[in-house]
Amino acid sequence: MEHDEQKIYYYPDREKVKCENCGYLRAEKVAATETDEYSILCPRCGYMWDFYICNRDRRDIDGEAWRPVYRDCVHPACSALFYKLEGESQWHDGSCLDQKNLEEHLQFASEEASEMDWHSHTIEKDGEWYLVDGKTGEETLITDDAPCVDTRRGYLAPVQDRERIEKAGPYVLTTAHGAEVHFRLKADISDRKDCHRSGEHGDIPVQALDA
Repeated sequence: MEHDEQKIYYYPDREKVKCENCGYLRAEKVAATETDEYSILCPRCGYMWDFYICNRDRRDIDGEAWRPVYRDCVHPACSALFYKLEGESQWHDGSCLDQKNLEEHLQFASEEASEMDWHSHTIEKDGEWYLVDGKTGEETLITDDAPCVDTRRGYLAPVQDRERIEKAGPYVLTTAHGAEVHFRLKADISDRKDCHRSGEHGDIPVQALDA
């Protein structure tokens, strides 16, 4: 690999909040400021919270009389999971609602192993949370203040594209409930000991910067 082909991970800027379930200090919140909707995902325990407008389908019917009705929805989970499919530029997040759901995901990951660049999930043992690498089985303790759960959760792109990517302005993410969330991609090449490196020059995961 030539040095000019070196790639790094670009991370979405997301607000970090404390997980009300497991106490992890870097649960990720994405908010639609114009509508006051938000979603929170804990990448350690997998719990999700959604606060969203549930009556959008009435907007055209009710006309000027329409007012938003908000719903607060909590999705319990037993594990967070992450994976990246071969040929894709970004990772996928998910949660397993129960042990059966986790077993089904692990079976899927095993059957589709050749289609995955990498995959991982989290487990709780004796009150502690661990990240399990799906290909090696290695377990890594995730403390309450761990700077990241899996450093590969980012958009892998050439390092020379950094200026263009970071100056591209806000990206728009549409949530499952139709809310638009704006975020930027940022990269901060770091020598943190928890950085995952691979290859001759390394695919260097980097820490997200504040927007």
